[in-house]
Amino acid sequence: MKAEFLHVLQQYPAATANPSLQEALGQYVRHTLTSCLVDDSRIDKRKYDVKGSVGMGNWAEIPWVAIFNRSITTTAQRGYYIVYLFRSDMSGFYLSLNQGWTFFENTYKRKLGKEKIKIVSQAWRNKLSSYGEDFGLSTIELKCKGDLGKGYELGHICGKFYSINDLPDDLALVNDLRSMIGVYSELKGHIGKIDVDKYTQLLASESNIIPLIEQEEEDEFNNQVSKAPPSSTPEEPQNKPGSFHSGGRSNWVRNPEKAAEALSLAAYRCEVDPTHGTFISASSGNNFVEAHHLIPMRLQTNFTYSIDVPGNIVSLCPNCHRAIHHAVKDVRTLLVTKLFERRRDKLEKFGISMTLKDLIRQY
Repeated sequence: MKAEFLHVLQQYPAATANPSLQEALGQYVRHTLTSCLVDDSRIDKRKYDVKGSVGMGNWAEIPWVAIFNRSITTTAQRGYYIVYLFRSDMSGFYLSLNQGWTFFENTYKRKLGKEKIKIVSQAWRNKLSSYGEDFGLSTIELKCKGDLGKGYELGHICGKFYSINDLPDDLALVNDLRSMIGVYSELKGHIGKIDVDKYTQLLASESNIIPLIEQEEEDEFNNQVSKAPPSSTPEEPQNKPGSFHSGGRSNWVRNPEKAAEALSLAAYRCEVDPTHGTFISASSGNNFVEAHHLIPMRLQTNFTYSIDVPGNIVSLCPNCHRAIHHAVKDVRTLLVTKLFERRRDKLEKFGISMTLKDLIRQY
């Protein structure tokens, strides 16, 4: 890898001034350098797309080679990716976890977009825990004049600089890239199944993303509930469920059969208002309702006994379910209060104790 990077650094200035050298170096960046990264770092091309660019039509001020997680993006214009960015004076290059400036420019226009992309970069530095000191570089200087180069500088999240006078050996370069792929995987874990652009806009608005993640998780969970047979759970304290790590946080296993039991006990009616009709579910043949954990499962660690029990799972029509997650605070508070008062006794039978005031804080 060292020899390939050094070749680009040394040959690029001459190639940009000599048309006879341009095609050869372009092919070198697009094919030789990218193949080297794939082979030396054992990059799984089923999962990652690796591309190099020296510009389209005109020579790029900042040539680059990028690694894209196909489930996030395959373009440098949007989403998040790993990229090697060469300084315009070829004094060195950066390994950068970066993001698409074009998305911000198109979504917010140039002036506001610059502020938004900086907010998102900082939000990721606060979220990511795996980059450590090796990639602690929070700003980069590409010695550039053009808009694209400035966009790369703005989109930088974390990374490392390599000087042409002090390039590390192949093993160090490979280890750095493998470590950065680990950081990239953590970023992907945070995004989960949420649309990447939607997630970015929430970060840019400095909104709390947890409710959206929970909604996505509940949608997936309710698909499982619709196909599950109801369990039969004694109204007494139950052992805590298992846990797993995903999306950069701990998650607790939820049993769809217990949720199906809660819906059955509610006669497949909305517990906010039983007159809230929906439609007949093709999966269950019953009025369509959704299961919602009144005390969120993320709080399981605070309880001695399981909160994944029918006493803590309420049956809601889709409108009330969305409202309890996304409505204005006064409406959410009203819904939580109404449901909690109806479930207080059942919660106690399952060994679950929580004040209404503390519960409202979670919404």
